[in-house]
Amino acid sequence: MKKLILTLVAVIFVNFSYSQCEYILKSFTYNWSGGELTASYCGEINTRGEMNGQGKLTYNNPDYQIHYEEGNWKNGNLEGYATQVNRNGDEFQGTFINGKLTSGTYTRSLKNSSVKYEGLFNGVNYQGKGFLKKENNENVITQDGTFISDRFANGIEIKTSKIDGVIIKSNYIDGIPTITER
Repeated sequence: MKKLILTLVAVIFVNFSYSQCEYILKSFTYNWSGGELTASYCGEINTRGEMNGQGKLTYNNPDYQIHYEEGNWKNGNLEGYATQVNRNGDEFQGTFINGKLTSGTYTRSLKNSSVKYEGLFNGVNYQGKGFLKKENNENVITQDGTFISDRFANGIEIKTSKIDGVIIKSNYIDGIPTITER
């Protein structure tokens, strides 16, 4: 019983201390199409005052799409492994180069549907080899192949009906599907 209580206390302490800002808390102001955007940064900075090392940037404007970005920073941009979470719950996680996601995962979960993509990106767009799974109350659709600007271009799509169990397999070439099995 003592071990259980000590373990719980340790977990709570670690979680509480991790959530606190251990480095420098800095505020930023940006201009964007919606006006002035403010953000708070908790993390390491370089001698020029730029985000550099581990840190979390939280955007304070509720109208701005991105809620926060967390991970490794280099000279003010995400670099290496990081996460971007949008206000609508969309999450991008993976390898960033100069502030742009290049490979990783995208997930979105709503009440009656979900989307998960794993593969290559060009910023926030699916771009290159990847695997996409979309699910709702009626269907499960998987696409395995090549994407261009979020559109499935080449590869295999399998659509499975949750209602009647019908499976439709299609081959995509240059964005045009041809049903190969039903």
